[in-house]
Amino acid sequence: MKQNKKTSKIEFDDLKQISSIRVYSLKYDTTNRTGGNATELLRFITTSPNIPGYLYLNRGYRRIELVNTNSWRFQRGWSKHDLDYGERDEIRSIKFSYDGTYLAMNIKWNDRLEFIDLRKHDDQMTLMKRIRMSKDSASLSHRVQIPFGQNKWLVIDEKNQCYKVSANPDDQSIIPIRTDHVEAIENVQIRLCFVRNHSYLLVGQVVGDNKQKQGVLSFYKLPV
Repeated sequence: MKQNKKTSKIEFDDLKQISSIRVYSLKYDTTNRTGGNATELLRFITTSPNIPGYLYLNRGYRRIELVNTNSWRFQRGWSKHDLDYGERDEIRSIKFSYDGTYLAMNIKWNDRLEFIDLRKHDDQMTLMKRIRMSKDSASLSHRVQIPFGQNKWLVIDEKNQCYKVSANPDDQSIIPIRTDHVEAIENVQIRLCFVRNHSYLLVGQVVGDNKQKQGVLSFYKLPV
């Protein structure tokens, strides 16, 4: 990005490719079969500002990989079976914590329920905490880590109700947060992002009905 000297606004400059990560085939992938050859699709990418030079990839909802961005070489990988998930389970959205010590992962269990696993940034990707509703009363998905309370996350259920949870394994509380002004369509998940030095929360939502839908971005001022 660069600053326009006449308007003082920040504008996008030309994008320059540094490197690329190619899709490749895996013999035993079950997510997408074409003529007997399976394609491992790149689903999610995540990084941490405190672990420069590395990023995590989610391939085909079934494999996590660690890549060195200095050499752009594969460092290590874990299949969903390595992480003790079943054949019908899927690893969905992944998010590296700000401090780079663990990964938050949305898990779709048995083609039905969704919950959140927090796994350490180590050789075994050790499970440090599982976040799920009591009696599995609702599915949960992580959305964003709270930057000024780095032990906390904002998560949502399938009705876009927001909750605050802790990464501390000893804290099992799931605290509802009032979201009176968020009117997104149920089952179309909202997106959350902290902006402007963490003083605002940006909420992306889909509003309307089945006949007419519209994407809306809303800014919410956080209390001082």
